[in-house]
Amino acid sequence: MSLKKQIEELPLLDDFNRSENPVEAASWTKMSWDVTTGKLLAERWTPKTGFEGGVDGLYWNSGKILNPGAKAGPFFKENLGERWIALWVAIDVEQHNGYRLRVIVVNTTTVEWKLEKVTKGEVAELAGGTLEGFVSGANEDLFALTVVDGVVRAWQLVDGEGEWTELGNAEDSTYTEGYVGIEGRGTGICRWDIFYSGELEEEGEAGGDEVAPPPASALASALTPTLAIMLSPPTARATASIPPVEVAAGPAVSPTDQGRKGLPLPHPSILANPARLGPPRFTALERKALGID
Repeated sequence: MSLKKQIEELPLLDDFNRSENPVEAASWTKMSWDVTTGKLLAERWTPKTGFEGGVDGLYWNSGKILNPGAKAGPFFKENLGERWIALWVAIDVEQHNGYRLRVIVVNTTTVEWKLEKVTKGEVAELAGGTLEGFVSGANEDLFALTVVDGVVRAWQLVDGEGEWTELGNAEDSTYTEGYVGIEGRGTGICRWDIFYSGELEEEGEAGGDEVAPPPASALASALTPTLAIMLSPPTARATASIPPVEVAAGPAVSPTDQGRKGLPLPHPSILANPARLGPPRFTALERKALGID
């Protein structure tokens, strides 16, 4: 199955449709290097701590995920620079390792993205770029972060519809499993509206977008013309030429009869019983008339 299709089908973990300040849901746990679990503001997750106070974040604690993928959105922002929000995958909560996609409000007109590898808290940028078309308030864009086939990829779904676009990637297989989570800095400025995550499979594995074998009916129609004719039922004309069962099962008809007044037939007679094998049989008169010894 293609990665785009897998991203579309990631299971929903939290829709944030409740009021919590800070977030206290049992499925979420604060990452040890963050200040708080953040809060739910207008049914969206956002950092609780002010920009100068540090970073808030939390991870989904139900278990580590192999080849993890995560998506969230729509992205929400206010026009205040240097605030950011992030997706995490393959988190090692004890070592402070994993991969992170940050969406950063640089200023009132510019939004950037950064694909990062975090090792014991040290951040290394793997890829990055500028995003277009963001305005203050709610936006419909979704973002995703995937780790599969030894490649870390950042994705965007513009306006929440159409196809996922790969923003950038980096070949790195250091971390292949771990927890997933979200993070951000600057209370109320950037927000995630909904969060999905799950395990990805390598592209081309069984059960993906492979072409299914054709049904038996399609195979029959693809037979060669000769074989198809052999397998097809006899036509009405061919059926009519076959003697009835009663006649076929009866005794052979003599090549001479009362109607012929004992005269030989002018050509070899074909027995009326098609079940009999061997060459045609002739009477003594027929053999004499035909010159057969």
